[in-house]
Amino acid sequence: MTRIGLSWPITVRLWREPVSGQPGVLTPVQAVAAAAILGARTLAPIHYGISGMDNYAEVDGPLGRLRKAAGDRAVAVQVVEPGAWLKWPA
Repeated sequence: MTRIGLSWPITVRLWREPVSGQPGVLTPVQAVAAAAILGARTLAPIHYGISGMDNYAEVDGPLGRLRKAAGDRAVAVQVVEPGAWLKWPA
């Protein structure tokens, strides 16, 4: 929690806890498994490259692990840089 210096105290939560109580971020292997279960042909990773959060620990080499896991299944990986557009296959 962070307090904002106003004339009255306001508390802001900077890290949102999932409403379900379950982890909101999947490991690369879990993400590929979820994509396969859902019948997705393309997976676009979004939760990686984050640091300094108490409730989040990133695995080493997340994109490499994701590509390796996806290579074992019929799931393509499309990495989208911040601000870029996702290109859906026709």
